[in-house]
Amino acid sequence: MNHVTKELLSGGAAMKQMNLADVGLPEIKLLGAHKLRRASPGLAMHRHPGFMEFCYLAKGERVFHVNGVDYTLKGNDVFWTDSEEPHGSGFNADGKGLQYWIQLRVPKTPQRFLTLSAQDAWPLVRGLRSLPARCFPGTLRMKELFEGAFRACERASKPVTPTERLSIATRMVEWLCVVVDCAHRKGPPPHSPPIRDALAWLESQDELPSIAELAGRVHLSESRFKARFRAEVGVPPGEYILRLRIRRATALLRKSDKPVTEIAYALGFSSSQYFATTFKRFTNHSPSEVRDGALEATRRSSKSTDVQLW
Repeated sequence: MNHVTKELLSGGAAMKQMNLADVGLPEIKLLGAHKLRRASPGLAMHRHPGFMEFCYLAKGERVFHVNGVDYTLKGNDVFWTDSEEPHGSGFNADGKGLQYWIQLRVPKTPQRFLTLSAQDAWPLVRGLRSLPARCFPGTLRMKELFEGAFRACERASKPVTPTERLSIATRMVEWLCVVVDCAHRKGPPPHSPPIRDALAWLESQDELPSIAELAGRVHLSESRFKARFRAEVGVPPGEYILRLRIRRATALLRKSDKPVTEIAYALGFSSSQYFATTFKRFTNHSPSEVRDGALEATRRSSKSTDVQLW
């Protein structure tokens, strides 16, 4: 386990951030990492004048709201906003997971950038300024590069040497090149056939299967399936299934009048108390708050058929 991950996994929640101007790279205002073990109140709407922001969700699930649209990120997804775009969580909780982010000043005209000459940097700059999608799947290489840059910053001398600065800048340039490449990639998310088949089968089942059943379905041992699923999807299969149960419970709480206890048992929870505890850990709301909020929203706007609670 690497240095940054050790730091993030200690305690209930942890955050690290660094201004790379301290190592001679003023283009990167902030390099940040945030680990949440349970949902918390959502991020207020804000913006970063002069800086684009790129978020990479290494694991978990999180929602960002920008220009009236909610974007749901899952493990290995990338999300970005431009310098003047207000963004936040909207009405959504800040979901549990591990997220990395970069606030970056991207030039509008050819000029030196992250130790690259203006000529060498310009193709990357143009790529960053013309990303075709707001949210898209990334790769596991992004986590490796980010943590490598963070470790290099922490190890750097004071003052930083030219070689140390180049080492950090090289990792960040590659990270941004991966962002551009992933944004332009065509086709479905880059899951291997077994994991893609498992996800499709899982989403189609009314009664959610066990991990052993999923592994058998795609002809993998349970241990191998767990390892590949976590690496490719960003969360263990057990957590993915639990999140799916929570999403289904949310829909039932919003749109049906079934008792909470009945919903809990129908979705495989052993008790209504365990259901309520788990539900709040992932959503930062109790089941009754969701139901009461849905009823109130319905009274306020009978025209709305899809009430957004968080």
